[in-house]
Amino acid sequence: LNSYLGGGSHQSPSAGAGKPALYLVLQRSLFAPARTERAAASGVIRSYCDDNEEGQTLLVTTLTPVAADDVGSESETFGTLLASSLASGDLRQGHRACAVLSFLLANNDITKEKMLRTPIDLTADVAEDAHLLPRVVKSLRRALGDGAKAADTSIGRDAAAVQVSLLRLLYVWMDGCPAAVSAFLASPGHLPLLADVIAGRDTRVGPESAVHVKGLAAAVAGC
Repeated sequence: LNSYLGGGSHQSPSAGAGKPALYLVLQRSLFAPARTERAAASGVIRSYCDDNEEGQTLLVTTLTPVAADDVGSESETFGTLLASSLASGDLRQGHRACAVLSFLLANNDITKEKMLRTPIDLTADVAEDAHLLPRVVKSLRRALGDGAKAADTSIGRDAAAVQVSLLRLLYVWMDGCPAAVSAFLASPGHLPLLADVIAGRDTRVGPESAVHVKGLAAAVAGC
């Protein structure tokens, strides 16, 4: 089952033929126009990952690109699609990608450490840019900036949702994983970023959202 869903091919006469079944489900989770369809697809991935350490590990291994690829190319995998969606700059797409990444890490110490070591960019000039954790923090900085610039707009509300998703992803990743905590603290700018969020100096997204953002930042800082 893990091979069929996560690594095997699902033949179809439509676009995506020859791709693993979960890759096609992920596409719907990220890009389907209907919210109900996106939620259903996300639920499928979450159910697959629940109590399935082998399946979670299999999906994490797909984060490393096998070749330079673009969205929709033959070489794209479940993981490379997920990583590119997180870094796309599209706030809503990033929010959905964070949720799926959390499923891959939930209650699995093996995948938490494996994701730290798995490169997502084989061409990065800077070593830290090749891995996901620094990319998550960069995305958080960008979302905080978007929220601050447009707090009372739809962009600001989307930014607030991404901030919550990114902080929740960091919490899931770092909770009970000393290696992830060490990796986070290795950059001198990461902890001050959390302090600024907790103090409210780096985001203006409205009082209701700010409560969740500050609370999650405090939880991450306490890992």
